[in-house]
Amino acid sequence: MSGASPSVSVVIVTRNRAAALARIALPALARQTLAPFEILIWDASDTDEGRWGVERFAAASPEANPRWVRAPRRGSSSQRNDAVREAKG
Repeated sequence: MSGASPSVSVVIVTRNRAAALARIALPALARQTLAPFEILIWDASDTDEGRWGVERFAAASPEANPRWVRAPRRGSSSQRNDAVREAKG
C-alpha cells in the first residue's frame, strides 16, 4: 500500500484498546484489497502498548504501512478532528 498517494484514509481513534487494535482492527485492514489506502491510528492511550502493537503489525505486514500518532488531545471528537486534518487520503 505504500508508494502512490492514498485514495482513502482509514482513521482509527483509540484510547486504551491496544488488544482490540492488534487482534481485530489492524488484521482486518490488512485483508482489504482497495489500494492505496492509509491507516492512521490516533492514540490517546495512557501507555505505549498501542504503539508497540502497531509496530509489531507493521513489521509483519510492511505493505500496510500504518502510521501511529500520539493524540495531543483526548476525547473522541477532538481526536477524530485532529486525525482527519492529518490524513492524506
